[in-house]
Amino acid sequence: MERRHYVSLDSLLFLLAGTVIVTSFAPSAETVRQIRNVAIDGEVSGLSAEQRQNAAAIISTGTAMGMSDRDIQIALMAALQESSLKNLDHGDDWWFQKMGWGKSDSVGLFQQRDSWGSKECRMEPSCSSKLFFNALQQDGDRAAKSLGAAAQKVQNSAFPREYDKWEDDAAALLNAAR
Repeated sequence: MERRHYVSLDSLLFLLAGTVIVTSFAPSAETVRQIRNVAIDGEVSGLSAEQRQNAAAIISTGTAMGMSDRDIQIALMAALQESSLKNLDHGDDWWFQKMGWGKSDSVGLFQQRDSWGSKECRMEPSCSSKLFFNALQQDGDRAAKSLGAAAQKVQNSAFPREYDKWEDDAAALLNAAR
C-alpha cells in the first residue's frame, strides 16, 4: 500500500525566521506565502521538524546566494544522502574505526570535514550550506553533469552513485518552497 505523508513547510519557514540564522538567508514573506503542502514519497516521507527546518535553511541560503533551483536541488540531494537532513555532530565513526583511522571529523548536514571550515560553521545549517554552495560554484561545468555527479564533485564520497536516489525527493522539497 502506497503511503503518502504531507509536510507543511510554511510552519517550518515561520519557525526558521525566529531561529539563529544569518538573517540575510531567511526566507522572504513572499516565499513563505508560496509554500504549500507537499506529498513526499520514498525515504523522505515523515520528515521531522528538524529535517524540514534544515531543508528550509538550505533552500533559503541557496536562494539568497542567487543559486539556481538545480544547484539547490543538488545541495538537498547531498544533505539527504550525507545526514538525512539531520545536523549530526559526528561522522561515520564506526567505519573509521573499522578501517583503523580513529574518529571521523565529519559533521553537519553535509558531513563536512575539518578542511571545510570551523566546526561551528559546519554545524550551523546556513553556514554549512554556504560552504557547500561556494564549493559547487567552483565546478564550472556542473550544468553539463547529472545532479548526482555534481553533488559527488563537491562531496568526494566513497559512494558516488548514492546521491542519485534522492533526485525526486529533493525536487519535491524544493517545489514545496516555490
